[in-house]
Amino acid sequence: RTHWHGLLAKAVEPILVALPRHASISDVAEAINSEFWQNVGGIKFHSGQTPLIFDPVSTVAFGYASCTGVSTTYIAALRVAGVPARLVGTPAWLGDPTRGNHNWVEIWDGSVWRFWEGRPAGGGETLTNPCDKWFCKAA
Repeated sequence: RTHWHGLLAKAVEPILVALPRHASISDVAEAINSEFWQNVGGIKFHSGQTPLIFDPVSTVAFGYASCTGVSTTYIAALRVAGVPARLVGTPAWLGDPTRGNHNWVEIWDGSVWRFWEGRPAGGGETLTNPCDKWFCKAA
């Protein structure tokens, strides 16, 4: 186990301070996804890193991770801010184990679970449009 809370709290706190006092859960999640990655040194996406790099401390230390590491780190940052979040995934992409796995994040916005990627693994996505995710598009 790694003690990631203090490390991530230092990166999340300035994001929270800059938000309006009554920001929604979605606003907090979007702000963290937009700014957090640079606050911890600029995390990049690199596939095939699990199981070596998948926890928040390893992701920050190495500066990169696969979808699993990016998702786990984003969830940890959200939890530092009090945002309910969980890891979701499939062990066999499109039902075919030879195509690998995939992990992403779900965020409880107060009424429904919404899904998206941590920015290094899927930039340009929103919480409001479930069809703007790269994996929702036809192959």
